[in-house]
Amino acid sequence: MKVAGIIAEYNPFHKGHQYHIEETRKKTGADYVVVVMSGDYVQRGEPAIADKYMRTRMALSGGADLIIEMPAIYATASAEYFATAGIGILDQLGCVDYLSFGSEWAEVEDFSAYATLFLEEPEEYKQILQEKLKSGKSFPEARAFAAGNLLFDSKPEKAIEFLKEPNHILGLEYIKALKRRNSLIKPVVIKRKGNHYHENKLTENYSSATAIRQEMYHFYRNFSRKNPYNTETCNSRKCGNTGKNTNNRVSNIYNNTYNKEKESPRAFEKALCGEYLPFIEGFLQNNFVTWEDLMPYLDYTFLLKNKVIGKYFGMNLDLARRFQNIYEPGLSFEDLIEGLHARQITDAALRRVLLHIVLHMKYYPFLEVRTKVMDDKIYKSMEIMADIVKNSLFEDNKRIREVIRELISRIEMMLMQAGHQVAVGRVASYFSPAASYMEKISGYDYYKFLKDIENDFDNKIENLKSKLYELQNTIFNKNNLMVFI
Repeated sequence: MKVAGIIAEYNPFHKGHQYHIEETRKKTGADYVVVVMSGDYVQRGEPAIADKYMRTRMALSGGADLIIEMPAIYATASAEYFATAGIGILDQLGCVDYLSFGSEWAEVEDFSAYATLFLEEPEEYKQILQEKLKSGKSFPEARAFAAGNLLFDSKPEKAIEFLKEPNHILGLEYIKALKRRNSLIKPVVIKRKGNHYHENKLTENYSSATAIRQEMYHFYRNFSRKNPYNTETCNSRKCGNTGKNTNNRVSNIYNNTYNKEKESPRAFEKALCGEYLPFIEGFLQNNFVTWEDLMPYLDYTFLLKNKVIGKYFGMNLDLARRFQNIYEPGLSFEDLIEGLHARQITDAALRRVLLHIVLHMKYYPFLEVRTKVMDDKIYKSMEIMADIVKNSLFEDNKRIREVIRELISRIEMMLMQAGHQVAVGRVASYFSPAASYMEKISGYDYYKFLKDIENDFDNKIENLKSKLYELQNTIFNKNNLMVFI
């Protein structure tokens, strides 16, 4: 039995997605296609055009065999987190043989070359990257320039062309995640058909999800104005109407309205696939959510002030301050994004941060302990790990001193070889909870902490051991413990 995996949003499911599934079966010989799909919120940092159950129904009727929901915190994160979560889920299923993803023109070998470079980060790459960052280029521009110089004999335009494609960026992160996990899953590329990922006009055969969503929102506004009796939940922010719905004949209303139009009938309907009529009917009954519907939930957060808002996933103190200065109840979402816009962060990243506020997704550090064993040794390995984390003793003062000196030596070596990275991490710690955490456990703050103990080791060792035992009991307990096998 062969199983192929796909990571997708299906927002909404259309003919291009069905083509991807069909070509995946042909290319891999897969008996089953498993899809890890975003839930009710997507990576663009906004609600999906239909809920996860409707999109699952469309995907299953369009060719997928199994849909697994990606946790919202990963589904609404950057490409790296999104890809890492999707690959992690497929890999841990233990039955997936292939990962299939789309590309405008690249092959697996193209992605692998970039992935290896970005994972290994040789000194020459880091040097070029830093030079371009200092010259004022953004990180994606600097990264593409450095990659082009190393992979294509000082021809950065090739890398710039490759890395500007959204599907290439995701595909690259998929390959990186597979390499990091030493996964046995084999990547397979399916060439995209139809218009571009960001194309906003419908085409005859394969339209982008962006074009479909835009056309559906446009039709919804026209439909609502022509059918004021179909406005049970329609509000001024979506269609400008108010009223009481006394008729549930959505299909008849939809068909009658569209047949009277002069343009080609059901332009967006031709692009959809699977059981899409319930989706259209629900959409026309206002069964969808936009950012304007979520804005009142930001009002609540606005009242909590900076001490809370700065802790949300992706938020930093600078962005939190700007949010507090700009935001006021009743502000439109477009005006809020425009006010927060900055060169250092994309609008999609801004939407993701704001969505994390609405969904109360906060940053929490965690500690991971992992091992690799044969199936028949799983329980024995769990016993050994439990013994290590729960029963380790901190009584050998000589060994503790040696460990502290080793850690100091490593950080000093890092300061000499990559001092700029240490400086960047330290600056970031003033703005980001995640960076602040990393600074305390591996940055310059950690270095000063270790040096302080080393310089007065005899007087501080007993207090240090007491703290280590206290920390051991705090971290390693059953509360919030997750076990993955």
